[in-house]
Amino acid sequence: MKDLDISLQEKLKPWRRSAWVPQTEAAGAPPLGSKFAGLPFIPAGQEWPACGHCALPLQLFAQINPAGLPAAAAAPFGGRLLQVFFCTNDETMCEEEDNFSPFSSARCVRLLDPAGAVPRAYAVSPVADAYPERAITGWREQDDYPNWEELDLLGVELSDAESDQLADEADTPLQGDKLGGWPAWVQGPNYPACPQCAAPMRPLLQIDSEDNLPYMFGDTGCAYITQCPAHPEVLALGWDCC
Repeated sequence: MKDLDISLQEKLKPWRRSAWVPQTEAAGAPPLGSKFAGLPFIPAGQEWPACGHCALPLQLFAQINPAGLPAAAAAPFGGRLLQVFFCTNDETMCEEEDNFSPFSSARCVRLLDPAGAVPRAYAVSPVADAYPERAITGWREQDDYPNWEELDLLGVELSDAESDQLADEADTPLQGDKLGGWPAWVQGPNYPACPQCAAPMRPLLQIDSEDNLPYMFGDTGCAYITQCPAHPEVLALGWDCC
C-alpha cells in the first residue's frame, strides 16, 4: 500500500481485512498439526477420502488446526480441523467430470472434530506420487484489500487512474497461500452460493499455484476455499486460471 496515493489509501481503509500468510518448512508435522500435503489426521475406523470419479485416494492439499491460529482467524473453524483434499490423477481429468464445480466430488473440503478421536496410523500416504509434507510453523498477519473489480461490486467508485494504480502498483489482494483476506481473483469475483441457503459464501483459505504445493491449477491458476457464514459446515473449493 505504501506505493499508492494517500487519497486512494484512505478510500480503501474501510475495506481492510487481515490475511494470515503461512510460514512453512520442509518437515513433517504431528497428525493434528497444520500442514500442506503429507499425512492428514484420519480418525480410526474412517477411510482416507477418495475421488468420486476415479475412486483413487485424494491428495491432501492442506490441513489447518485452529489451535495454532490467532483468535480472530480461528473463529470460522469452530475448534475443528480444516482439511482440503484434491484429485491429482492426470490420467482421468476428474475435474472436467463436474465442469470444475466448486462442489465437485473430485475434491473433499471438510471440518473435522478430532476431540476424543484416535488417529488411524498411516506410515506412508496411499496417494501415488504423494507430495512432500510442509509443516506450517506460524502465521504472519498482513493487511489485505480487494481488487478494483471487487470494489466496484461493493459500490466503491474509482477513477481510471486509481484502478490502474491499484492493478499495477499494489500487491493487493495478496497473492500466494493465505488464510482470510480478500481473494486474489484470476478471472474476477466468483463467490459460490450456499446450496442450503443460496447466500454468497465467504473466503476462508487461498491456495495458489506452486507456492507451498508442487501443483498448478490450470495455467498459473489459484484455488479459493469458501465457507457459508450461516452454515459453516458447507465448504467449497473453486479455482480459475489465465
